[in-house]
Order: sequence, then structure tokens, then C-alpha cells
Amino acid sequence: RKVGEPALPRVRSAALAGAAAGLVFLIDPRWFPYVLMLSIPYAAWTAAHSHKPTGSSEWGKGFGSLGVGALATVGIAAVLALPLGEFLRLSSRAGLSSAEATAFSLPLGKLPNLLAPDLAGWPEWQTYSGAVVLFLAGVGLFFDWRRSAFWGGAAGAMLLLGLGSGSPLYPLLRTVVPGLAQLRVPARSLFLSGFAISILAGYGLHRILTGELAAKRVVRLALAIAVATLISGWAAASRAAPGASLTIWFPHLVSVGLVGIAVAWAAASRRGGGRAWAGWLLLILLDLGLVNFATLEVRPGAE
Repeated sequence: RKVGEPALPRVRSAALAGAAAGLVFLIDPRWFPYVLMLSIPYAAWTAAHSHKPTGSSEWGKGFGSLGVGALATVGIAAVLALPLGEFLRLSSRAGLSSAEATAFSLPLGKLPNLLAPDLAGWPEWQTYSGAVVLFLAGVGLFFDWRRSAFWGGAAGAMLLLGLGSGSPLYPLLRTVVPGLAQLRVPARSLFLSGFAISILAGYGLHRILTGELAAKRVVRLALAIAVATLISGWAAASRAAPGASLTIWFPHLVSVGLVGIAVAWAAASRRGGGRAWAGWLLLILLDLGLVNFATLEVRPGAE
């Protein structure tokens, strides 16, 4: 920037954010309502927790940045938004009923799979982000809550939204968020809940690597997750058909084992220096790699 142009970086940042939102619309318009539901509250949260405006000029600059971002979004998205809007009025999406829109909503009984994967389940109902990731997210949420409260709320809200008509949040947002009423499969909001959980895990990993957390608190959190996982496994096995108990218990026991390894590595990370993060990366790759491998279906080449 040039001397005497202090507002230029703010304008550029706002335009870049708006351009990113417009690019999302061009890539796939179905994700744009979810972008709105996450980015606008995040901007409000960030503004509320930054320096307080000291006068009308600061408020004016803030609203000016919002306007620049909106113009950038509209300018980039218009090439697709205008013909798409005309097409939607002529398509069956214009009369999409609430029952049709909530098809393939996340069943309430799938929420416990946050703790252990449903290896044979429908792909769009997978709430599992990883036992190690969930452990780190718990550290970030419960031991750094002032910093991570927004992302904890975002993860919870997106999980509730995925329930569709089974949640009081979906009918409300369907009438408020532009474009959400024309979308099906509310369970796709799980993408954003996984995103929020990943950010929480980053906060938790930072707390562990910097040694800002007492070991006893980490152990108590891990015990709570392990007990909840075992209870979830017991509840699922009690409802399963005879002979299927082992299949249900296996992922739950693996999750408990991974949480135990995570606790041990958390203790080692406090003494491991700057490279301790590599061990966490390997744990996460092992965890999610096992899930991915278990969900693959191998067929003969002739098929």
C-alpha cells in the first residue's frame, strides 16, 4: 500500500473475502447457503471480540467493508446466479415441500457415532471425525472455551441442522437463509460440523504442545470420552441382531484404544519439543485411515 492510504488493506481484505464467497457459488451453489450460515456469524463474532469501535467513523468503515465484500460476491456470482434464479422458478425446486427437502436427514440415533464410526452406514450420515480429533477438540473446547466457544457452537448448530425436521433449528433457518429452502439432504451440514471440530482440535493441539494444560485434566477428559464411547457401544449392541455384537463393539473399542494412545502421547508431547505434532498427525492418519479402509468394498475386476 502507499503512504496515506490506510483504508486500502481493509478494502482489499473485504473484496477478497467476498470474492471467495462468490467463487464458492460458482463451484457449487448448493454450498453457498452453508457459507452464509458460517461466515456471517463468524464475522460478527470476530468483530465483537476485537477492539471496540471508538466512534461513528469506525462503524462506517465496518459497514463499508461489508458492502465491498457483498459487491464482490454479487459481481462474481452473478454470471451463474442470474440464469440459475430464472431456471429455479421454472423447475420443480420452486415448489419443494418441507418433507421433500428433509429427505435423508440425519437420524437422531446417528449422533453417538461421533464417538465411533458406523462402518456399514450411509456415507452422508457419518458424523465421525476421528477419536483422536474428538479428543483434541474436547481439549480445545473445554480448556480454552473463551477462544473456541464460537466453533463449539458452530459444530453443535450444524449437527442440529443435519437432523432436518427433527431439530427446531432447521425450520427456522429454512425460512431465513437464502437458498436453503431449495436444498435437499440437510445432513450435508455435517461437512461444516467436521470443519468446526477440526478447528477446535487445532486449538486443543496448541494447548498440549505449549504445555499449558495440566496432565490430570487431560486424563479426566479422556476418561469421560472413553466411558461415553463404551456406553454408546453397549447401547448399540443391545439393539443389534444376535451375532452382530462383535461387529458393533469393534469400532468402539478401537476408539477407546486410540483415545488412550492420545493421552499417552499428550504426556510425551510436553517433552517432545517442536516435532511432537508429527506424532499427532500419524495418529490421526491411522485413525481415519482405518475407517476409510473398512468402508472400501473390493470387487473382482470382472465386475
